[in-house]
This record gives sequence, structure tokens and C-alpha cells, in this order.
Amino acid sequence: MGMVWMENLFIKNEKGQSTVEYILLFAVVALIVNFVVSSDPFTKLFGKDGDFGDVYKRELEYTYRHALYGREGYSKPNYGTESHDSYAGGRFFGTKEPYPGP
Repeated sequence: MGMVWMENLFIKNEKGQSTVEYILLFAVVALIVNFVVSSDPFTKLFGKDGDFGDVYKRELEYTYRHALYGREGYSKPNYGTESHDSYAGGRFFGTKEPYPGP
């Protein structure tokens, strides 16, 4: 008699099983993502002051300053010569006549 009664209980049906499986799958994926993001190689590359951010920042600054691609840090240009990057090969900048000497 006890077995018959147990079969009719709410506990025996499978409603909500897929929800529980999705929650467990989400927990496993979240743990893997947390493990990867907190790892040393990921932090060194993409973290605060990481290599990727540093290279990207230097390239944007150089491109904005000289209108060409490059990654050199800022240095005060010598406008008395034609050797600075904005004059020598810029895509948008240039003069009809060379810069006057110092």
C-alpha cells in the first residue's frame, strides 16, 4: 500500500527537471569563466595595465597624433627638420613648402 501511495506524490513527477539542469549548466559555465578570467595569463594580457590595453593605448595615441599607424611613445617633435612623423609621411598633413629652419 505504501508503494502505491508514493507513486502518486508530487515528488515523483519530472516537472522542473530541465530548469534544474539549466541552472546546474549555468553554474558550471560560470565557474569555468571565473577560472579563466582570474587566471594569471588572462590577467596579464587583458587585466588592468595588461599588455593588450597598453599596446592598444599607445597605438591610438600615435595614430591620433600623427595620422599614421605606429606604437612609439610620445616625444616632443623637432619641427625644425622634416624628420618628425607628422610631416614626413602623414596621410592628412603636409605643406607645400618645407618647414623653415630654426
